[in-house]
Amino acid sequence: MQSVIDFNESRKLEAKKKLNAYVLKYKTNFIFPENHWDDSIWDITDFLKNKIRSHKSQRVHFRSYSDESKAKSIVEKPISKPLIDFVKATFCEIMLTKKLIEPRRIIYAFQALEHALQKQNREICVNEINIETLSLAEAYLLSRFQDAWSVAKNLENIINNIIIAKDL
Repeated sequence: MQSVIDFNESRKLEAKKKLNAYVLKYKTNFIFPENHWDDSIWDITDFLKNKIRSHKSQRVHFRSYSDESKAKSIVEKPISKPLIDFVKATFCEIMLTKKLIEPRRIIYAFQALEHALQKQNREICVNEINIETLSLAEAYLLSRFQDAWSVAKNLENIINNIIIAKDL
C-alpha cells in the first residue's frame, strides 16, 4: 500500500504552527501593560514617553478597512480574525525594534491585506497571502492614499522581514 504525502498541506500546517508560536510569543510577553491583548484600541503613550515631546496621547486603533464609524475613539469593526492576532503580534515586534512615533501606517498596511484577502474570498489569515493578494493590496493602497508609498513600504517590510523571513 502506498501513501501519498501532500507537501503543500503539510507546509501550510507547519506555517500555521509557526504563526501560532509567533503570536503566543508576543501575547505572553505583552509590551503594553496598560492595555489588554483583546482590546481594539491600545494606548501606547507610556511606551513612547521618551520619544513623544508633546503630552498628546498616542493610540492605535485595530480597525478593519470596512469600519465606517464616524467616532475616532471607537472601533466598531476590528480587523478580521484570525488576522488580528498576527497584526497585534507584528505591531508589538515592530514597536519593540523601531518605536515608531507614527504607527498608523502599519495598521493601514494590514487593512490593505485584509481588503485583498476578502476580495479574493480567502480566509482572512496571513497564511493565505499570495502574489495576487499583494497586487490587490497595492491597488487598494493606491486608491486610498494620495501618497501610498510610505504605507506600501510598511507592507513590504511586513511581507519580507516578518512573513517570509519567519516562514509564516
